[in-house]
Amino acid sequence: MRRLGPLYPGAIAIRQTTAMRWPGELASTPADAERSAPWMVAVGAALGVTAWLVGWLVGRLGAPPALGGTLAVVTLTALTAALLDVGLARTVERWLGRDDERSFGPAGTSALLAAAVIRVVAIIAIRPSAWLAALVVAPLIGRWSALVLQRLGEVLEPPSPERRSLLVGGVTWLQIGIVTGLVALVGVLALGVGALLILAVVAVASFVVGLAVERGRGGLDGHSLAAVAALCEVVALVGIAAIAPALVSPWTV
Repeated sequence: MRRLGPLYPGAIAIRQTTAMRWPGELASTPADAERSAPWMVAVGAALGVTAWLVGWLVGRLGAPPALGGTLAVVTLTALTAALLDVGLARTVERWLGRDDERSFGPAGTSALLAAAVIRVVAIIAIRPSAWLAALVVAPLIGRWSALVLQRLGEVLEPPSPERRSLLVGGVTWLQIGIVTGLVALVGVLALGVGALLILAVVAVASFVVGLAVERGRGGLDGHSLAAVAALCEVVALVGIAAIAPALVSPWTV
């Protein structure tokens, strides 16, 4: 697999943060995981493009935008094997004193459903011409927030290619600076300067939530990072809906 060259860290990011367990024989080292940090964010954009294609194809078949938007969100969630949503549910249950990795209680289930519903409502509230921007920028921002927290906070566990997680190990300030600049650039090109406001709001939200989680558990783990990414992705979608609202009913063709 090393023959992939500079794409090797990307393969690690795909295997570790998506539903695609490719390549099957991948065996990464901690150094490989660290090099995959920027790719972890970039993979979010690729998943967003795929989700948009599903929504676009559904629209081309004559379905109303509401259905296309819903299926786009479902695709985005499925492509990540619900990584962010599971992390959110686990984190909510930990806050409430329940730490059972085998199943979800009412609180975790409610968190899963709430995140899914808000995503769907937000995407169908966005005009379809801005769906590509929304489905690319929101996952970028969510994963970016998880990356930044790994540099600012104390991570309790090492990354492992054998389980899905946003953990990438050590993250350098150079990586953070480059990724932040690229996320901001993509956001501005896709949505205008309003994307910078969304990015600022997400940065504050991720810091506050990350600090609360770190104080509660003594550090950050894969579930808490996924929870922060899920919340920031939802915040980003709501913000995009505010700056690019749908102008016609999403229930009519």
